[in-house]
Amino acid sequence: MNLVGNALKFTPSGGRVEVSARTDDARDRMLVSVSDTGEGIPKQLQGRIFDKFALAEARRSPGGRSSTGLGLTFCKMIVEAHGGEIWVESEPGQGSTFRFSLPLGGGVQ
Repeated sequence: MNLVGNALKFTPSGGRVEVSARTDDARDRMLVSVSDTGEGIPKQLQGRIFDKFALAEARRSPGGRSSTGLGLTFCKMIVEAHGGEIWVESEPGQGSTFRFSLPLGGGVQ
C-alpha cells in the first residue's frame, strides 16, 4: 500500500502508475513492481532511500505534500522480515520503479 500510495502522491496529474507481479520460478520467488511516471529520484539519494527520514525534507509531491520519511523504511523492514529484498530503479525526470521479491512458500525468517 505504501509503495502504491507514494507512486500516486509523486506522480503528476496525467501520469501513470503500474503495479505488476510475477513469479521467478528459477529463484522460487515472487517479484512485485510499482512503477510511476513521476519526478524520479536523484542518484545521490537512491543509496539511502530506505533509511529513516531520508526523504522527508528532500522530496515533495507535485501537490506540495511532504512525507515523514518512514514509509519506505517500514516497507524494507516488512519485506526483509519475510525473507525478501527491496530496491529502487529511478532516473530523474523519468519516474521510479520500486521492486521487491519474496520467497514463494512463505519463507518467513
